[in-house]
Amino acid sequence: MQSGTSLYGNNVSLWLTFGGGTKLIITGPTVKPSVSLLPPSSLQLSEGSASLLCLLSAYSPQGALVSWTVDGSVVKDGVVTSAEEQKKDGYTRSSTLTLSKALWEQGEEFVYLEKVYDRVPREELWYCMRKSGVAEKYVRVVQDMYERSRTVVRCAVGQTKEFKVEVGLHQGSALSPFLFAMVMDQLSEEVRQESPWTMMFADDIVICSESREQVDENLERWRFALERRGMKVSRSKTEYMCVNEREGSGTVRLQGEEVKKVQEFKYLGLTVQSNGECGKEVKKRVQAGWNGWRKVWGVLCERKISARIKGKVYRTVVRPAMLYGLEAVSLRKRQESELEVAELKMLRK
Repeated sequence: MQSGTSLYGNNVSLWLTFGGGTKLIITGPTVKPSVSLLPPSSLQLSEGSASLLCLLSAYSPQGALVSWTVDGSVVKDGVVTSAEEQKKDGYTRSSTLTLSKALWEQGEEFVYLEKVYDRVPREELWYCMRKSGVAEKYVRVVQDMYERSRTVVRCAVGQTKEFKVEVGLHQGSALSPFLFAMVMDQLSEEVRQESPWTMMFADDIVICSESREQVDENLERWRFALERRGMKVSRSKTEYMCVNEREGSGTVRLQGEEVKKVQEFKYLGLTVQSNGECGKEVKKRVQAGWNGWRKVWGVLCERKISARIKGKVYRTVVRPAMLYGLEAVSLRKRQESELEVAELKMLRK
């Protein structure tokens, strides 16, 4: 379970996250309430349902607001909130959320980093901005941008009706990549290591270790760090690769589920092979060079155009496509010859 507290003027905003997607939000009181939580019992789960009971006590003044969200969307069905009662040490209130067993287990056991822009909880965004040292006035400006946001979906038959967007970052906004990087930086602060052991680019994460046991441990730490903050990681897209493997036995598991093993994968446009070779990447670069050459072949093969102009077009369009990323690849003589032969063929055309 993950929790957080934010101050808005004299009010306190408190939220608690369970599993991957069930969240309790409490706003209003000046004095932070004492919160007691009762999870669903095993007997209730065996009957196909799950109830979360929240007890608030010792807060003031009167007027605490309690709301629940599941997978980023506010839910009202299955929520029962009692009236406030005044005690000697302040006010008390209770709230219960009842879910199906399938929905409870889905939020508790699975996290996905796919479509991640659409899954960033807004409360987490405000919390991460404040924790990163962003001035409160800028936090409020971003909050105003996201308040009561509505959108439509355009398809072949027209546009849908407007609907509210209450979770995730704005698609197409120039500010969204910076906000997402800020969120990921805070979420991974406790588990992130220095390069090359951990490499991150947006929602693509590479974790390097010297043994399968370390991989299992690091995967579980990342899963827990992301899951408790409402993010989701795709089991089907998570893969692992052994470089220069001597023994082929053993597997890598994530929360008991076996992770798919591959002999190669593409990261930031480059193909990495388990045997340390780069032959497939060189072939892809040669093909990319030919694709670029075909786009401008009308200019390169035109006799009326000077060789100087042709050379500029070639160095601007074709060569960068063929050499993209190869400065980070250890090429052998044979692979250098493949690139040279391809370039000579293009220049002779």
